[in-house]
Amino acid sequence: MNTDTKKQHYVWRKYLNPWKLSPEERKVWTYIIKANKVEYISLMDVAQESYFYKMYELSPVEIQVCWNFARQMPSFVWSFADSLLKGYEAISYDMMSETDKRDFALHSIDHMQTNFERMGTPLLNCQSLDDLKNIKDNYQAVFFLCVQYCRTNKMREVGIEGYKDYPMKSELYKKVFPYISLLVATTLGHNLVVGNPNTRYIFVRNETSIPFVTCDQPVINLKKDDVDENGFVKDLEFYYPISPSAAIMISQNAQLEEFSEIIADESFVENKNKKMCENASLFIFANNEKILQRIMMSRTWITGTVL
Repeated sequence: MNTDTKKQHYVWRKYLNPWKLSPEERKVWTYIIKANKVEYISLMDVAQESYFYKMYELSPVEIQVCWNFARQMPSFVWSFADSLLKGYEAISYDMMSETDKRDFALHSIDHMQTNFERMGTPLLNCQSLDDLKNIKDNYQAVFFLCVQYCRTNKMREVGIEGYKDYPMKSELYKKVFPYISLLVATTLGHNLVVGNPNTRYIFVRNETSIPFVTCDQPVINLKKDDVDENGFVKDLEFYYPISPSAAIMISQNAQLEEFSEIIADESFVENKNKKMCENASLFIFANNEKILQRIMMSRTWITGTVL
């Protein structure tokens, strides 16, 4: 690891390519929410943060807290948690030179994310239901989807907000968010593919004149408002636009075929675009300026919702 990559993206830049005006372009139409403006902006400057995946030095007590968190999860996660925590121990207990420690802390999880993104390539390449059916490794594709769902700035901020009344826990959550997001993604992926025989895969074809938009939280749970008496989400239905004209959905509806297709009408597209805007944190992306100007002018959606 000898390349200092400062800008670390929590949304894969390759994912946003279908929303560019042409393959040669390096920019995409973006609604910048906080500034309330629409700009044609470089992909290098969106959905990223300097050293977003940095591993911070932890005290022995903090490492034990991280272990306690892992122990609350299924046992198949523990070996992965152990390997990650060994990395935190290595940078925390001076087990390497300062140069190696800095390199490891800044880039090791970023390089892991690059490997996970490769798992998602077959999903992004889907152009039909047959393509979706022919993905060789469903587990890798769904795992990538779960990683993308969990790793964003939005998810980090939601977690920090959840501990707002406990400053020490909130600060630790922020420090170890890459660790937490990977453990949660691993659990979700396993539960969807291995643990649930009712997982269903849906290819959505958009043939309307309204393009799908996406955002810096590109995987959303359409069932997030269906909660139990304790406020926990009871079900999961992922929606993931992969281009202005196509999307992938992962459902647990046993009444559906294992693989199916939806031909989206305008009502469907408008509904999913609205949900995407509701779940955005800082950026909304589209393949044209006009639809983003309409979103900006309406502002009928609410940012900052819990996923």
